[in-house]
Amino acid sequence: TLRRLLYQQYVPTLAGAKPLPPVSWNSWFMFDNNISAESLITQADLAADLGLEYFCIDAGWFEGDFPNGVGNWTLNRKKFPEGLSPVGRHVAAKGMKLGLWFEPERAAANTRLAREHPEWVHGDVFDLGQPGAREWMFQMMRQFIEEGGVKWIRFDFNIDPLSAWETADKPNEHGLTQIRHVMGLYELLDRLKRTWPDLLIEGCAGGGRRIDLETIQRAHTFWKSDDTVNLPVLRFHQTGGNTFLPGVLLNVNLLPQNLESDVHSVFGGPLGFRQDWTKLTPVARQGLRQLIAQYKETRTLLNENYYPLFPQRRDESGWVGWQFQAADASEGIVVLVRPPGCVYRSAEVSLRGIDSKATYTCRTLGLTPTEPAIITGAKLAEGWIVELPSEKRSHVYTYKICKDLKTK
Repeated sequence: TLRRLLYQQYVPTLAGAKPLPPVSWNSWFMFDNNISAESLITQADLAADLGLEYFCIDAGWFEGDFPNGVGNWTLNRKKFPEGLSPVGRHVAAKGMKLGLWFEPERAAANTRLAREHPEWVHGDVFDLGQPGAREWMFQMMRQFIEEGGVKWIRFDFNIDPLSAWETADKPNEHGLTQIRHVMGLYELLDRLKRTWPDLLIEGCAGGGRRIDLETIQRAHTFWKSDDTVNLPVLRFHQTGGNTFLPGVLLNVNLLPQNLESDVHSVFGGPLGFRQDWTKLTPVARQGLRQLIAQYKETRTLLNENYYPLFPQRRDESGWVGWQFQAADASEGIVVLVRPPGCVYRSAEVSLRGIDSKATYTCRTLGLTPTEPAIITGAKLAEGWIVELPSEKRSHVYTYKICKDLKTK
């Protein structure tokens, strides 16, 4: 399929291997600019045993905050009095990797870059098409990547650059500023990847506004939308994107309300959170730890073949569900969700790509997982009725072919 081809030939390697969908936390959509070394260390302590892999500091770590301080690129010493390294060391000691937000293509008015290098700034666009500007930006990023031991960057771009590029064009050179900028962007991303092969790059442009074949070759995952509150929107973007994009690409920052069904609703791509971990109850902590472990067990399938099992919906009036299956059809995962607005207690489910003459082991994941059961391929392919009462709104099934139990 197209999505598997994109994964194999376009998504770059991470530390020498193709990346799996990551499990991460990001500070922005819970805390905005209101972060500090002390508060982040508290969050890291509470997040450490949940199975998170990346602990990401978003905008707000630099002087002037977001957005007015974008272009200063000096650490806010009131928030980080001892620098970035104590947070990075603490996060690493807890078994996670530190992430950090940058917006390299922007320099807001009256920031350090705008004052000291006006020749590199068009409006509020920092011109990566100029080699000197590009070198300055790389060295600035290097400083913080090395100081914090950073292993993930969110490479953001929140502005509309066209008018600034057009104003900077010389007569009879319409479009050249933009072309040079974009080529410089690619060069910067390529250099980051060469310098730190284990640095995960998350592409971002005010959400998912810059996902194309060139950027897919230079980023391991992408921030898909700044709407992190509306769960049907999160699910709609992810399930729609999965029809042609590999599962590693579309990252979310989820705040689970109904823990099991909300987490299952994004069992289709990277599993990201925006949780204030101090608000999590012990029961919820245990449940989330269990769901994250199950996600990690099955996430290799998210870059494989994808089949939507119901029509894609923007609303919550009907069931939603999808299936991922290994290229050799030996195993797969099925996610079924009955949204709160859906009045239908049951639905018929028929799996795709199933060998009707084979026998499978099938088990249910979630907060109350079941032991594996034997089921025929014919039953999986022809359809069966699934019930989800109001108190349980999701099911996740895994299945695996029994090669020594072929049916006659």
